[in-house]
This record gives sequence, structure tokens and C-alpha cells, in this order.
Amino acid sequence: MKIVVCIKQVIDVTFPFALDQEKIEPLEADIFYTVNPADLCAMEAALSLRESNGGEVIVIGCGPERVEKALKTCLAMGADQAMRIDAARLKPHSQAKALLLARAAAGLSPDLILCGSRSLDEGTGETPAAMAEYLGLPQITSVMALALSPDGQTVRAEKKLERGRRETIECPLPALLSLEAGVLKPRYAPLTGLLNAHAAQIDRHDVNSLEINNTEKMAVDSLRRQIRQSLPRPRPKKSFSLESGMTAEERMEMMMSGGMKKSNGDLLEGLPGDLGKKLSGILQEKVFK
Repeated sequence: MKIVVCIKQVIDVTFPFALDQEKIEPLEADIFYTVNPADLCAMEAALSLRESNGGEVIVIGCGPERVEKALKTCLAMGADQAMRIDAARLKPHSQAKALLLARAAAGLSPDLILCGSRSLDEGTGETPAAMAEYLGLPQITSVMALALSPDGQTVRAEKKLERGRRETIECPLPALLSLEAGVLKPRYAPLTGLLNAHAAQIDRHDVNSLEINNTEKMAVDSLRRQIRQSLPRPRPKKSFSLESGMTAEERMEMMMSGGMKKSNGDLLEGLPGDLGKKLSGILQEKVFK
């Protein structure tokens, strides 16, 4: 079985960074990158399927040269091959990336394509659906768990619905599945894997090598254009009003505390047995009365 995993390199938000107020983008000198968490879950699912069913795992990433570090992370985890697609000649939106990823995956003739449901930065969730449309494959989104049939002809997935509900879906292979973040714990890369990944060769492709002509390029570039970008509105501060009957001391105390009222509490002291009796009495008097 041949499994293709599509990954994205995103900003590691565990490290603080400054924001360019004009471009509304993080300053490149301040940021670190990591593999998108949902894509790591897809990678773990692919490696688990390979262990139980055999085959190979090929990981594909789209972006500049720095994306190769994310690809080598996946190679260290256990992927067999890695491929990077340079998307410099297309507009940086999800449909364009989906076209590149779909064209690269089609050349590999995979039995199963796994993606993360959405990225940590943009979070649109459009790329997996657009890839499935370009490839003409059945897709299952928001996957929480998956398993192959004994004959390897179908895949059964548990899909996440609203309010905690689940739906079990079965579809024939080849298919494309997008996994939710956190459904699996990605494995740690062993030392031998890190050393092998450091020396591994990564296949490189671009618009020309994937045979995307000018008509296709113009069509995908015209699908959308960004009108503007803005920062989220600041969270409103809690407001409070001073009552007319309050004393000057009470007014000052409320202003200093930001409108928070003092909570009255009793401190219980004594031996454990006595404390238990006091607590039981308080519960019976104020809670279970």
C-alpha cells in the first residue's frame, strides 16, 4: 500500500514573536517553524497503517526551501520518501497549493492520501477538499479514527460531528482523508532516524516539472484575491458602575479592584476529625438545606 501524507510548515506559536503592523505579518527574524499539529497526526496514522499493512509512506510539502526541515522531521519519524514543491510562481492561497499537491500526488498513484483537517495559521480547511476535487477522489473530513478493511479495498473512518456526535463512514480506495489535530500522539523520532533524515535526499518539483500550463495557472490564480487584512478587535474591558449610596472608601476599593467584589470565606482550623464535622455542618446548612 502506498500512502501519501501532505504536510504544512507553520509558525511555532510556543515562541513569542513581534508583528509587523503594516503587513500584519510576523517578523521573519523572530519566528520559528514546526510541522502543523494536525499533519503530524496524519503522519502518525500513515506510519501505523504501514506497520500493520505494509507498503510505503511518502510525505509532500509545499513552500520555500525552509519547508525541507519539516519534511526531514517526517523522514526522521519513519517516512520513506519526501517531496517539496516550490509554489513561488502561483498565488499563495489554498486552491493553488491544493492544485500543486494534487498534481504531485497523482504522479505517485497512491492508495490513500492523508492530510490534517486544517492548519494552525490560516485554519481554512480548504486544501484537503480542493485536493479531492482535483483528483476526483472520495473524501472524509474531520476524521477521528480510521482502519482499513482486511482485503485493503476500503477504509472505514469515524467522522467528528457537532456536539460530540460521531459518524462512521466507509469508502473505497483510493481516497483522501483529513484528520483532526490531537486524535493521535505523534511518535518521537529515534536518533538513527534523525541521522538518516539529515543525509536524506528530497525530491524537488515546481510548476514546470508538474506540467501545470499557463491556462491552469491563470485559472487557479483567478479563483480569489485578497481585498484586505485586519487584526482582530481588542477584547472589551469589563465595565462597572459606582452606586450613589457607596461611601468614598467603597468607591475607591471598587475602582482599585476593577469592579471585582470581595468574596467572603471562612477559614476552618483544627484537627482533621473536627474539620470534617465543621465542613459537614456547613454543607448541610448552606447546600443541602
